[in-house]
Amino acid sequence: MYNAGYTHVKSNWVTSWENSLPEIALALKDSGLDDDIDVAVEYRLKHSMERLDFLIYGVDESNNKNMVIVELKQWSQVQRVDSLNKVFTMVAKGVFEDHFHPSYQAYNYAGQLRSFNEYVQNEKVGIESCSYCHNMDSGFKGVMGDVSLFPFIPNSPVFLSGDGDKLKKFVKKYVSKKCHEILYEITNARTVPSDDFAKLIRDALSGNQMYTLDDRQSYALSAIVDTIKEAIFYDQKKTIIIKGGAGTGKSIVAINALGQLCSPKKKSQRITTFYVTVNSAPRKTMFNSLKYGKAFQIGYLRDLFKYPTAFVNRPKNEVPCIMVDEAHRLFKWKGGIGVRSGVNMLEEIINTARVSVFFIDDNQAVTTDDYATIDNIKVLAKQCRSQVVEGEQLELMSQYRVQGGYNYIQTIKYFLGLSDNKTIFAANNSYDFQVFDDPNDMFEAIKTKDVESQEEQAARECTIVPQPEKFNGRCRVVAGYTYEWASNRAIRDGVNDVIIPSKKFAKKWNLQFGTGVTAYSWVDDPLSINEIGCIHTCQGVDLNYCGVIIGKDIVYRDGKIQFDKTEHAKTDRSGIRTAEDELAERLIKNTYYVLLTRGVLGTYVYCEDQALNEYLKTLKQYD
Repeated sequence: MYNAGYTHVKSNWVTSWENSLPEIALALKDSGLDDDIDVAVEYRLKHSMERLDFLIYGVDESNNKNMVIVELKQWSQVQRVDSLNKVFTMVAKGVFEDHFHPSYQAYNYAGQLRSFNEYVQNEKVGIESCSYCHNMDSGFKGVMGDVSLFPFIPNSPVFLSGDGDKLKKFVKKYVSKKCHEILYEITNARTVPSDDFAKLIRDALSGNQMYTLDDRQSYALSAIVDTIKEAIFYDQKKTIIIKGGAGTGKSIVAINALGQLCSPKKKSQRITTFYVTVNSAPRKTMFNSLKYGKAFQIGYLRDLFKYPTAFVNRPKNEVPCIMVDEAHRLFKWKGGIGVRSGVNMLEEIINTARVSVFFIDDNQAVTTDDYATIDNIKVLAKQCRSQVVEGEQLELMSQYRVQGGYNYIQTIKYFLGLSDNKTIFAANNSYDFQVFDDPNDMFEAIKTKDVESQEEQAARECTIVPQPEKFNGRCRVVAGYTYEWASNRAIRDGVNDVIIPSKKFAKKWNLQFGTGVTAYSWVDDPLSINEIGCIHTCQGVDLNYCGVIIGKDIVYRDGKIQFDKTEHAKTDRSGIRTAEDELAERLIKNTYYVLLTRGVLGTYVYCEDQALNEYLKTLKQYD
């Protein structure tokens, strides 16, 4: 028996097993399956804390590898509700509430494995799903099987009491013979977004739900859609706060909500909603991925994606919904484009929107102008008479960007002093985390990874020779802003900025020109592999491999890391050089936290301070 990582078993789990496992065992009895077919109970997905009630895996009659996920429920009755993807039921003795349809839960679990598990993608493992409400009689079939409310039902059916034979037939269609290796390989596989993931994003914006969400992402999506509809109906004003660290899927939830509100199946139910970010990089990247294949007109996307200044001096509640991604970057305006200096962008957005939604991570504020902390949002919401909606269920926890998962993230937080919980990067973690003694070696290693990625893309398109102008390896080197920006930001002028004389290392900062969604995009330019990205360029961007140069604003002395704000470049407008020491330290920590969490597949690090470089090596286990 394999334990998926649980150190203890909760009493309510045992009760559920005692009530539900005999029922599914009875349903699968005499099914003709191999006697030693493999099953798993309370299996935990690698990148999240999700628990899958029951799964059975093996091969079908044609020897295709498959897995069937079954969400088990003891419910006896349900009612329809207006809440997205939910029904009203008794979830515990005397406790009634809206709850996600179990087939929706199972379908999302399946979607997560299809979209993020490398073994499932490479081996083309079929991941099927369904739910089994063994105490519910057929009289509720009209609710539970309502395709107009639950469009996922054809792909993730629900089985009720008396449907044992149907469940048996469904399972046997995909799993009839044993294949012991499947779950082991899935558990040890890398977390890698599938090639179809970009298409899923485009489909989501078109109003087609993206069934790859974990429970908290699903809850956040439902909370946004339901709250906006209620606020409009009851003439209310609300502010939703959704917390989540780097790579927890904040943007995925935002895009899904945009699709549900702006592109519903019934056009009469359309609710005007805008997507706002301060940083141009994530907005530009999202814009480019959505315009691909001409699924959306460029004019429509430009209307949808806005800069915060678009909502200055607008009437109260003029816009039904404004969603702010990377909300921690909101600021007080310093003047220009017809907007007076000192305008509080956060207050303007809350005032203009009937429902404002803020996706935020306080650990990603990187300048003194980053004003929108969670506390400030609450204060201004109260001033604008907007009810705040927040809670534990609206904090996203799963790690979808950085393959190193919780272990790597906590190691970085401990290294930077963002956490007191000492964490060592585990030797068995498949994430490619390396510390280099020479920035030239690290730079060449990242360039090699970029070429390898291009070659993989070329091979998939049956092109023998990689073409940098066509294929983007999305591997880049970034650095802390401790180097003066002397080069021309608009052209490749041959002037270097990031210079480390002792290592004979010299490179140019990234290009930076244009405005709005049509501005230059560093990450989408294959030639930018030869330049260094700064914090203001790469925040909110995903890279396959990221090399990070940690400048002299962090050193290791007397057994601890120390911060020196005076090492920040004078050309950096973050305000760190002149900030109070405590604030400067927090912003330096946050800056490197952002830089060190860009790499999906790996992060390479070089520290200018040799002592810091050696200290970082001690936080990594070696085989």
